[in-house]
Amino acid sequence: MGKLEKKEKIDNEHPYHWLKVFDPEELNQLIDEVMSVYRSVDLSAKAWDELEGIIHEWHESALAISNPDIEAAFSQESDELEEVILSQPLDENAA
Repeated sequence: MGKLEKKEKIDNEHPYHWLKVFDPEELNQLIDEVMSVYRSVDLSAKAWDELEGIIHEWHESALAISNPDIEAAFSQESDELEEVILSQPLDENAA
């Protein structure tokens, strides 16, 4: 988090280069979430799992933002979206 907090540039070889897709406000939100959980590490054995989960979710979001197709889908206005009719779920218990 040091480079983020100091607002230093992250190069493409850095393991967390995916953070570059987020704007400063989003990065501050990430830092707040991580620091909040990090402070509770001594109090809860599950805190490390929660910390890992937060980083995983932000990483997945970064991958989605980096994918032009996914990013375009999320950027569409609601009136531009096409309705997709879903099929009925299969009843696996039916005999």
